[in-house]
Amino acid sequence: MKRVQGLTVPSMHAAVRGPVGDRSFAALATLKNSQTYHGSTLEIALPHFTLHHSANLTDLDVGRCLTTVNAALAESGHFEEIDIKSRAFQAEQFLVGVEARGRAFVAGTLSVLTGRSDDTRREMGAIALKALVACIPATSELHIQVSVEVVEIQRETYAKAVIAG
Repeated sequence: MKRVQGLTVPSMHAAVRGPVGDRSFAALATLKNSQTYHGSTLEIALPHFTLHHSANLTDLDVGRCLTTVNAALAESGHFEEIDIKSRAFQAEQFLVGVEARGRAFVAGTLSVLTGRSDDTRREMGAIALKALVACIPATSELHIQVSVEVVEIQRETYAKAVIAG
């Protein structure tokens, strides 16, 4: 056991426990597999899903898209529902190709921890893409490109704290 910035660190590959305000939390030290303690349950952390879309998609229900993607990822069995985090950003300034009109995009990035096979990451990307396409309203005025990229976050450098409320 050693103290690091007020936290008790039992070993290099165990949870760090310490106070945050008047709450306690369990966070990562340098866990080889980036596992996080949620109470007494040991779970694998992540994913993060980030959605970017062009501003000309005025009928896009972003909340529905995030909910649809999160639900699909949870149903895939690859992640715990509570660990899926998503957010969206609208691009006010954008260009698809060189034409200024009639084109739009929706681009998702799924960030997962290292260690999964190419086939598994490909499956996750396909699941997220199918969910996105399902929530994008069809339009005859726009050519819409929809994509999902799966990127890896290094387990050795990922850190997470869970503050239960």
